[in-house]
Amino acid sequence: MIPSHRSYREETPLIAPTTGARAETDAGIRQAEIVVALSRATELAMGQPVDFALRSCVLGVDLARALGMDAEDVRDVFYLALMRYVGCNAETYALAALFGDEIALRRALAPIDLASPAELGPVLLRLIAQANADAPMPQRLWRIVGSLAQSKAVSTDVLTGHCEVAERFGTRLGFKPRIVRNLGQLYARWDGKGIPHGVKGEAISPAVRIVALVQDALTLDDAYGRDRCLATLRRRRGSAYDPRIVDRFVMDADALLHAVEARASWQAVLALEPEPFGRLAAADIDEMLLALADFVDIKSPFTSGHSRAVAELAAEAARRCNLPESDAIALSRAGLVHDLGQAGVATAILVKPGALSEAEWEKVRLHPYHAERILDGLPLFAPLARLVGSHHERGDGSGYHRGLRGDAVPLAAKILAVAEAYQSMIEPRSYRAAMSPAAAAQALQQAVRAGKMDGDAVRSVLAAAGHAVTRARFSQIAGLTPREIEVLRLLAGGQSIKEIARSLGVAPKTADNHLQNLYAKIGVKTRGGATLFALEHGLGAAPGHEK
Repeated sequence: MIPSHRSYREETPLIAPTTGARAETDAGIRQAEIVVALSRATELAMGQPVDFALRSCVLGVDLARALGMDAEDVRDVFYLALMRYVGCNAETYALAALFGDEIALRRALAPIDLASPAELGPVLLRLIAQANADAPMPQRLWRIVGSLAQSKAVSTDVLTGHCEVAERFGTRLGFKPRIVRNLGQLYARWDGKGIPHGVKGEAISPAVRIVALVQDALTLDDAYGRDRCLATLRRRRGSAYDPRIVDRFVMDADALLHAVEARASWQAVLALEPEPFGRLAAADIDEMLLALADFVDIKSPFTSGHSRAVAELAAEAARRCNLPESDAIALSRAGLVHDLGQAGVATAILVKPGALSEAEWEKVRLHPYHAERILDGLPLFAPLARLVGSHHERGDGSGYHRGLRGDAVPLAAKILAVAEAYQSMIEPRSYRAAMSPAAAAQALQQAVRAGKMDGDAVRSVLAAAGHAVTRARFSQIAGLTPREIEVLRLLAGGQSIKEIARSLGVAPKTADNHLQNLYAKIGVKTRGGATLFALEHGLGAAPGHEK
């Protein structure tokens, strides 16, 4: 039986397609699309409102243009507004040790002046006291004093780590040195009291100066209203912010902020990027997805390399099931980004050594939903969204976040769920040692008997992990070949013969021949009959090929 901890944790390289329209789409992927997805994850990690990064991007670009900046500086603002907190998951373990919920810490710190002891001190004291609320009084007081004494050094190390990790991510995401440099200055202040220490005034990139101001302006306006927001910006003029940028913003604040609201969508934001757009070659997309995987896994010392391992295991399991290569590709991609929603789960919860409370468990249960929301709507990621959002579903309806049952869970999602569960079990966690591969296999097999896991998915994952198991019967379904399975899934996704041909990179006549062959094998004569057969056997629309 799979061990229970009231936690998902116990149940628990991108390959570019080479056929047809999908390959052409991947070859033209914009860097901005990757960054918009990443910005949605950083909003969760920073405790920011939904679409905060999109709003700050619109506001920053508008302000940069009002200041007469050239296209390259505007481009810098565009990307920094979306990527400013790409390093935010680094060192969260240290933050959690001192302050408890690092997301609550960031939310509390967002509107204050971090260089002002009068503003910073009470916030830190309150959060440290809350983090130690369960300790006996003498021990609680001792911990509070000790944590306060450490807080400055730890905070400096953490923020410096954020900058370093952000620079490394920027390089991996293929950005020019000037954009990477901006990520290294993201906590810089006009008066030199930020990080890097001593970098001040005109030595700070114009993009950093603008984005720091507009993001604070949005936070203050949301929290306190327009008048107090503007008064605070004026008070910080010449200390936190460039005086010229403050003056221009304050002068046009109402118009600038009003213009943001109607344009805070990913479509509108992508249209803001100055041409020529940054684009990725198909070979580069592999590194983009790996960077997103590492963004998540760096959050906890217990998940190092987790997403990469799940991706490899799920893709190999799909091949063991004799599924089409397009399914293996989709599962590799989904495995890399399946835990993006964990950006919104506090590290203190992820590394908690004991049982989770109801409130903590509810936050954990939402992480597949958040991952699906991050991915949905963006052309590169949308086909993976439902698959990623289903990676904790179980056949008996006991999973989350939808509580799906049986074949309502697509076969690819069943494979991903098993791969994630197996990999999680053989990794150590704060509350248990790593399970042996044999024990993990036994737990999965018991889950099959209990109706929680799909037998074919379990056999294929265990085979991919090196266990000696009987071959999954999936390849024997009506004698269908991998290509015929792919055609069936595209048909179930609503595609016409011409659309199937384009998706597969073959002639319409070839696609129709495959269709007629599979009709004969499964004993149907119509599209409706074939679609029902696909659903009955867990062969819904192929990930990455939905209309």
